Amino acid sequence: MKKRTIFLSMFAILFLMACNVMSQYPITSLKKAYSTTKVLGKWIAVEDKSDTMLITMGNEKKTYTMDTDDYEFVFYISKIKGKFFVNFLLDNELKFDKKLKIPKKTNFAFMELFFKGEQLGLAELDIQIIINAIKSGELKGDFDKKIKDDEESVELESDTRTLYKFFKKYAKVKKNIKIVWYNKIIENGNNEKEK
Repeated sequence: MKKRTIFLSMFAILFLMACNVMSQYPITSLKKAYSTTKVLGKWIAVEDKSDTMLITMGNEKKTYTMDTDDYEFVFYISKIKGKFFVNFLLDNELKFDKKLKIPKKTNFAFMELFFKGEQLGLAELDIQIIINAIKSGELKGDFDKKIKDDEESVELESDTRTLYKFFKKYAKVKKNIKIVWYNKIIENGNNEKEK
């Protein structure tokens, strides 16, 4: 296995979040990011009420900040063929230039994003489809087993252009994924309730 370039602490955090695909490059550039207010707000998981997050606008155009109970993440959204993908930036001290270029040596983790009525869903990617793409040579990368639950994880090395081309196909295929659905929490004075 190649030496990992991802910060160990961020890898551990994303391991807990179930991000199973990391990359040296994003799916799309930040300039081409999709912007929506649908993700903004406080969210609570439908099945696990202890799983909450607050999503706000990020410091940079088209970025968002996700605050969980313990951690904060910066991300942006790629929209491909009507599907949405989250690009988590794995660097807590990001500094963007005026052209919104992401600094080199920034690593990423990916998840798929869903909208259903007032709900928001997050899912790890279908790892088997990505492993098959690596085995066939369509994507460059490496994979191994995670310690917990014997799950596999992938580190992609393909550039953004190659990733975008791959995700155009990935967006159209049937996937074996588990979506974690969240309801928006509406604050009403001192009380909060699910929408």
